[in-house]
Amino acid sequence: MSLVVVGLNYRVDGMRLGPSAAGKRVSVEYMGQTCAIVLPAQLRNEEDVSWHALTDLTVKYMTGSVVREYQAWTVRIEVNVEAAVTVTSGVDSSDDATSSLSENEAKRVIDTARSVADSLIRDYLDYVRIEHHQTWLRSSETQHLMLDQGDISDPAGRRVDHVVPNYGRPVVMTSGELGRVSDVNQEAIAERLSWGEKEALAKRLLADARILAWPARSPDYRQAVLIAAIACEVKIKSTLTSLATDDQLALVELVLNSPRDVSVAAAALHDKALKAVCGRSLREDDKDLHRAVERLFQDRNKIAHRGGADLDEGTLRDHVRTADRVFGYLDQVEIEMASRAANSPGSP
Repeated sequence: MSLVVVGLNYRVDGMRLGPSAAGKRVSVEYMGQTCAIVLPAQLRNEEDVSWHALTDLTVKYMTGSVVREYQAWTVRIEVNVEAAVTVTSGVDSSDDATSSLSENEAKRVIDTARSVADSLIRDYLDYVRIEHHQTWLRSSETQHLMLDQGDISDPAGRRVDHVVPNYGRPVVMTSGELGRVSDVNQEAIAERLSWGEKEALAKRLLADARILAWPARSPDYRQAVLIAAIACEVKIKSTLTSLATDDQLALVELVLNSPRDVSVAAAALHDKALKAVCGRSLREDDKDLHRAVERLFQDRNKIAHRGGADLDEGTLRDHVRTADRVFGYLDQVEIEMASRAANSPGSP
């Protein structure tokens, strides 16, 4: 086994640097691995506008004083990993030997490095975000995106040949035709805006939860679950209010707006409260979805009161999908109730 250095470049949101920090490389022992944190050195110009270049934020004041400052958009993490390297001698004595990794070994090495680097970049940026008040550098639970699949070299900096592992295409959330704005959509949106309409608060919150859980945009799953749970609670309360008859409305508003007087758990609003208002119950219509709603609110409470550190990523992603399904169910209930009311005897 030989030592190789895996370099992984992570996108950051404009980290402010003093001039002495540009190009700085520091070593760190982290999770039992020898690593390095490397800041970019090259200034961005008309020819080089890549993520790897620094933006010059130098300010010149009228007094003549100059404050030099840069903005970084990437941070490089290097991790030393033991690997089964194949060394091939040159054709003759003047040719350099070349090093290479098999495809499976390259994937193992990069995966090993990523398991360390993903955590190191998060912890490093936490220090910068908190100690240096750079609050825009995302939350502590953000998964920072890599700009490429990484590179592998030997300790002397010579490239180790390898097949770049295929991790699949980036995840892009789309909904087919509904995901694109057409000329008709544009006109419809403009018309609603001219009437003073806004998207409902519950829908806006759900959209916020989706983007927080979007794998292609540095997801923050714990925050996504908190927002998704709020969205579900706002949605069920607005649904109950809209479906309540004139005779029911006062009691519904008492239940929803006076928690000290009448306490109903958020998950139960989708069952007993909805049943009392319109005769429908999520628990009766879809037991699996109702159980998922209960888990969503239980884990929301874990996050809100204890941080939810024991909740895994897959579980948190599922909670956002649960919120999506709940919205679909409640929208369908409202449509069916409106249709029933329109077709009932005596309706205009």
